[in-house]
Amino acid sequence: MTNSSSNHSPSRRKSPGDWRLVPLTAGLVLVTLLAVVLPEPQLALFWRIGLAIALTAGGYLWWAYRSPLETCRGRRWLRMSILHVALICAASVIVVSSVAAQKSSWDEANFRHYMSEQQSFRAVIELSQQPQKRTNQFGQTSYEAAAHVLALQHRNGVDQPVKSAWPVWLRSDQPLTYGAGTVVRGIVLAQEPPSLSRIQAFVTVRGPVEVLSEQDPDIFERLRERLLELGREHRTGFDGIDASTEHQRGSALIASMIVGDTSEHDEQLRTDMKVSGLSHLSAVSGANCALVFGVVTTLMRRLRLPMWLQMLASSVALILFILVVGFEPSVLRAGVMGLVGAIAVFAGRGRKTLPLLYVACIGLLLFDPWYVTDLAFQLSVAATWGIIVWGTALSNLFPVWVPRILAQATAVAVAATIATIPVLGPATGALPTHSVAANVLVTPLVPLITLLGTAALPFVLWLPALAKVLLYPVGWLTIGVGAVGHFSAGLPGALLPWPEGSLGYGLGMLIVLLVAISTHVLSRRSQALDRNRAEGIRTMIRIVRYGSVGNWFRFHLGRSSGWLAATIIACCCLIGLGVWLRPTGLGSNWHLAVCDVGQGDMFVMNTGADQAVVIDAGPDPQAADQCLKELGVTHVEHLFISHQHTDHYGGVEGVFRDRAVAALSVGTAEKHVQIPQLGTQPRFPRQGERFTFGGEAGTPHVTVTALTPGRKPHHTENNASLVLHVHLKHEDVSLLFTGDLEEEEFNRLQANRMIPENIDVLKVAHHGARNGSARVPQLLGPSLALISVGADNDYGHPHPEIVAALKEEQAHVVRTDELGSVWVQFTDNGFLVGQF
Repeated sequence: MTNSSSNHSPSRRKSPGDWRLVPLTAGLVLVTLLAVVLPEPQLALFWRIGLAIALTAGGYLWWAYRSPLETCRGRRWLRMSILHVALICAASVIVVSSVAAQKSSWDEANFRHYMSEQQSFRAVIELSQQPQKRTNQFGQTSYEAAAHVLALQHRNGVDQPVKSAWPVWLRSDQPLTYGAGTVVRGIVLAQEPPSLSRIQAFVTVRGPVEVLSEQDPDIFERLRERLLELGREHRTGFDGIDASTEHQRGSALIASMIVGDTSEHDEQLRTDMKVSGLSHLSAVSGANCALVFGVVTTLMRRLRLPMWLQMLASSVALILFILVVGFEPSVLRAGVMGLVGAIAVFAGRGRKTLPLLYVACIGLLLFDPWYVTDLAFQLSVAATWGIIVWGTALSNLFPVWVPRILAQATAVAVAATIATIPVLGPATGALPTHSVAANVLVTPLVPLITLLGTAALPFVLWLPALAKVLLYPVGWLTIGVGAVGHFSAGLPGALLPWPEGSLGYGLGMLIVLLVAISTHVLSRRSQALDRNRAEGIRTMIRIVRYGSVGNWFRFHLGRSSGWLAATIIACCCLIGLGVWLRPTGLGSNWHLAVCDVGQGDMFVMNTGADQAVVIDAGPDPQAADQCLKELGVTHVEHLFISHQHTDHYGGVEGVFRDRAVAALSVGTAEKHVQIPQLGTQPRFPRQGERFTFGGEAGTPHVTVTALTPGRKPHHTENNASLVLHVHLKHEDVSLLFTGDLEEEEFNRLQANRMIPENIDVLKVAHHGARNGSARVPQLLGPSLALISVGADNDYGHPHPEIVAALKEEQAHVVRTDELGSVWVQFTDNGFLVGQF
């Protein structure tokens, strides 16, 4: 009898443990939605009614539990129902009062008036996070961040503080490089936000901003910035791959898949990830949090530390990871689940998986009710619920001959996809049709990316060399993820149209209900399936309970005795491959490089193995030398100095450092040459003189023609600049380098037909200064414009009028103050641009 009782007692406790929090969670979600939808006057009555019901129900429960057992026999279900009602009403008081207070302050300030008038006004705004850079499909950049409006400035110039800060989404075309907590003041234009959102307005900055109090980026923001830099520096070491869009996608995905920073994503990459159903990989999710928690827990267990110390260390590591990533809804949901799970394990109640999700939802909605309208939070909860409820059952439906890892990966992808249909379909009006296949293809890559990337985080700031070694194989793996996303998004019928509104929600819920019933019926057909399902559930419980990385791989790779050794060996091989193949230069597939030398010019033309033509040298010898080292240039066939201003010739010594310079040509209006000659006799090109480089005899690859003479007396030094026309024969590309040529001299040259009519690439004169003339882009119509300029320079370069003129001609503008040093490769279809 004892054995029988003990065998059946777990099954009796199992069902209530999985579902008893469902009424409370569902009730709180409905109350929160009502609080968001209802206007503020009705909310005041709403929370008072909820408080009265909660007090009444609580009083009844107190009386019921103090009454003799005989009077309460048979009323257990009634007491449980009243308990749920009391808890829901008590939670509704917290939620509704919080939302009502916010709405009251927003209505009192009459912020909607400013949006309805569509007028600019001056506001004091505090940044809630460090702004991220965004790049659209036209190459235009903007800086965006969540922020709060603290005060409005009236016509008398007095700032009137608002009663409660308004949450807004801030956007600026000007670079914003301040940390969270910075307070700025500027002229803004407010626009209507989406419905049912915590964001009260989209605020666009018009013109410069005044910094009232600046906060430097904290250590976590600096860590994310440094991780982005390491991602940009990633190179494969093989010719042809570095100059590909696949490599650019992979570099941009490094930071996003590790810490959720998508500032390096362009519009094409964002679209590919959404259409392919892989956008969840660009944001940190529960997998990342589970990995951090599991790694620390495993290490603590190997050290045989006490249980309380294991839980403490794992929880601290998880909290630090959340601080690094930022307070995104999906991260907070996963973090709360992890912390609650740790507490449950420590208390001896770690066998429940689904309740952790409910507890996380309840806690976060009480903390911030507006999470209920956040699409990322909704998708995260729905996908997690689908995986927990259906993941194992669906994997058991596959035939025996299907590999276990494939069945489980497919089941997880199908479960998450189906569970998110009621959320994603009505919100976006479309569903990705290839998301299951795409997620299955990247399943082997994601855990390795997460493992190595997370391991590199502690070393990013203080041991960057070690971080680079760990991130090198990550870059290769993210190239694969980006390639899968791009290919999947390009397939026919990648998006399935879906009705929006109530029809879309109803249809999605119907599909979820049908899948739930079908899965339940099919799973109950066979006792063998039941046994497999129980085994899978126990494995998943161990994953959640212990958070062990080993259990994760064991779950996916089977019960092989060598799973741990195989994992360690694979990681070591990838790291060793990274060290062995780590490149020292860009290879040979680049044609033009723009060196970031600060406020100055330096351009490098590739003319063969380790050889190049250099046009100007910038102001700093160290920067010039470093750029040529990164390009792998050891022999300079010709150095052209456009004119004798320090920002063009100050770095000449760096060009000569450990390199042979065959020839030096100078343009100037002076009688004497001020440039350090360093053993090479300078010369002054004749007008129309042609120089050829690269290729075999008689078939030069690069041709440089001096359109103006080297010595031009009676000119200003800017107008004495050498104007060079460069032609790449194999690619049939025409480039024009103008030094610091000013408008009147350009007009004279153009009137005398000394300037070619069709130019593919234009080096914008004088770092984009206004005296270079906005007519030049209209006359030349370049496809690519290069502006070599220092960040935050005191000259205001480049001038907005010049940049606007270039964009009006649909030229792709490359600026060193925004991108740093860049390389350009010309192809049959245009050009590729990358950073180095």
